[in-house]
This record gives sequence, structure tokens and C-alpha cells, in this order.
Amino acid sequence: MQTIDTIIALKATIDRELSLIKEFNAGYDALRMAVQGKKWPVLQNILKESTRLAQDVSSVEEKRDELCQSLYLAYTLPNDRSFFELVAFFPEDMRERMKSSYLQLRAEVYKMKCRLKSLEAYSRVRMQLVDEVINKSQVTQQNNAAPYKRTGKRALQDPDSFLFDSIK
Repeated sequence: MQTIDTIIALKATIDRELSLIKEFNAGYDALRMAVQGKKWPVLQNILKESTRLAQDVSSVEEKRDELCQSLYLAYTLPNDRSFFELVAFFPEDMRERMKSSYLQLRAEVYKMKCRLKSLEAYSRVRMQLVDEVINKSQVTQQNNAAPYKRTGKRALQDPDSFLFDSIK
């Protein structure tokens, strides 16, 4: 593949990756609402779609890395050079478009990371609250009377409801 063809393929790959991440970011609000609203079937569908998107992003990212490695070799640059140092070798008419697409991609990835961290923090706080309430002996069974079977033996049952003494 000629260098110009590789550059064009790289631009298309970055644009495809950008599109996929924008698609994920667009669906984030539905993901957050499903988690906060405890709409588990909806959440399950959203997670399936998110998994598909993540797999697509991963394969496109691999393709982008392969194209970059090919260009590093073509321009005899070490792999540890930044993307912008590589772009400096591109034909002038392609540099700005490539930089712009790459910066948009980085911004969308950053937005995605921030959103996922906020959802993770929300989930962690909710789990800690449940752990404190349930596991710190602040919950008692509403009916302490033991249920019995017709034979007179004690029946083991899961509690139907709980009373909260206090929440710290």
C-alpha cells in the first residue's frame, strides 16, 4: 500500500472510530437512566449494544494502530514518537484534517471515560449504602415470630419485609 493510500485509510479509520464512540456517548443517558431507575431488562439490552460497540471500537482501534505502525516505518520514525510528529510528515493538504479528526477522537474518548467514571462512582456509592444497611446489622425482620408447618415443625422462610432501625 502506498503511503498516500495508507494516510487516507488512516483518516477513514479515525473517522469510523470517532463515529462509534460518538454513538456510545449518545446512548450513555439511556444507560444512566436504566441504572438509576433499576430498569434491568432495559439495562441488559443497552449493555448488549454497548458490548457490540466496544468490540467494534476495539477492532477499528487495532486497524488504526496497524496503519500508524506502517506509516512510522514508511517515514522511518521510531514508534515512541507522538501522532502529531507523524502527521508533520503528511502532505500539507492532509495535515489539518488529520489533526482535527484525531483531536475530536481524543475529546470523545475523554468524554466517554468521564461518563463511565461518574456511573462507576454512582454504582460504588449505592453498593456501599446497601452494604452498610444490610451487613452492619441495621436491618431486622419485621415479624420475629417463627412460622410453623401444620405438622408443628418450624418452617424456614425468607423474610417478606424489613424494618430499618436507623441509617447512619
